[in-house]
Amino acid sequence: MEKWHMETSKVELLRVYDNVRIRLKTGISPISLDFPQTKYYAFKIKYSNPIEDISPKFECLIDNRVIGTTYFSDRNSMIDTLGIQLIAKGRHRLEGRTMFEPAQPIDYIEITSVDRVVERPLFSFITLTDTHILNKTIHTPSPTEELYSGYIPMYDHYDHDVNQFPHPANWINGMLYQKAPEIMEEVIKNIEELNPNFVIHTGDLVGEIRESAKAAKYFLDRLPCPYYIARGNHDNKDYVLSVFGKIFKDKLSFNHKGFHFIILDSCYFLSNDKVFPWPREEFNNEKFEGLIIPEEELKWLENNLSRHRDMPIFLFFHIPLVMSDNYPHPYDMRLHHYKKVLDVLDKYSNVKAIFSGHSHINDLAVRKDVYHFQTSSLIEYPMCYRQVVIFPSHIEVRTYQISGEFLQESFLTTPDNIFKEAPNGWVIGRNDNLYSEIL
Repeated sequence: MEKWHMETSKVELLRVYDNVRIRLKTGISPISLDFPQTKYYAFKIKYSNPIEDISPKFECLIDNRVIGTTYFSDRNSMIDTLGIQLIAKGRHRLEGRTMFEPAQPIDYIEITSVDRVVERPLFSFITLTDTHILNKTIHTPSPTEELYSGYIPMYDHYDHDVNQFPHPANWINGMLYQKAPEIMEEVIKNIEELNPNFVIHTGDLVGEIRESAKAAKYFLDRLPCPYYIARGNHDNKDYVLSVFGKIFKDKLSFNHKGFHFIILDSCYFLSNDKVFPWPREEFNNEKFEGLIIPEEELKWLENNLSRHRDMPIFLFFHIPLVMSDNYPHPYDMRLHHYKKVLDVLDKYSNVKAIFSGHSHINDLAVRKDVYHFQTSSLIEYPMCYRQVVIFPSHIEVRTYQISGEFLQESFLTTPDNIFKEAPNGWVIGRNDNLYSEIL
């Protein structure tokens, strides 16, 4: 099949047929691509003139959907496969980003049609996490003033002056607590365009301030669909419960079009064999052992799983159970008793995927045919959320990223003599098999 060779600087609209090769001079400036039919396409990039000791630092997006990233590529050849995606008929915006760090020179990007049956989706949902919405305003003269004037960093060391950092507590990444309203406005707009059946937030919805829960509810109530919440370790149980009421529960399950969904609270504090909700003001006086799902909740989970053996099951909670082999986080972020929880889940082959947050990165680990997705925070790079599309024969997990304006603001440039062993390249997350056949 014929391949087109184009300079992106010379075209404003490129029509995509079966195979297209777009030759580049530097990165990919935004370009409009017209796809004549809805099909699956594979995306590849080819590097030119390799530079020693510089790894690829590139991500490719269509309409803010992350097609793939080479941030963690072990490049043994000059060509990297970015991923396979279903692209709808019509005009789409293609762009490439070499965010923050030097990248290998790119020769071209190749788009190739894939012979795969296109099915009509059954339904879709959005999962997002770690929005950390904060509001310190204690008076409420108007909704606008209450929601938009009081967003602050949670801790003093989340400051844009890296010289004040006592340690890389936020992994050399700017935490945009102050930008929470603007970020949420964009996320809501994007979700409206995707038109999901429901949204599930996997925790750290707010900060540890009561007014933050009110601000969060203001935004979530504007979603175009029902939403559900799994509590995170920064979600004060009393505050969130008092604002969200029946929407917020320790454990929740529901069915949707032949699938079963389970939402759990994984943020209970374990100390000297005592269990209580986190956060707790006096926790500094206790010996912290880890965050767990309490025994009563685990018994409820096993009973729930046993009653839904004939349905595909998704689980949602804040603290992850499994990390990939190349997990880039410097700390073990798993549940304290993750092995015990996995022992329960291993009895049920119909558990298909688990979605969590907490670590603020994108990661995908596959264990015993169960897909464990972690999704990044929305207040620091890479600022992503997931769309899960259910088809009759498979499931596709798509990763979306918010606009470049916020991405640039969230990155901190560090002097060479600070955090030499804490490079920030990993924060983009893994290329986590964005097309995932898990049924």
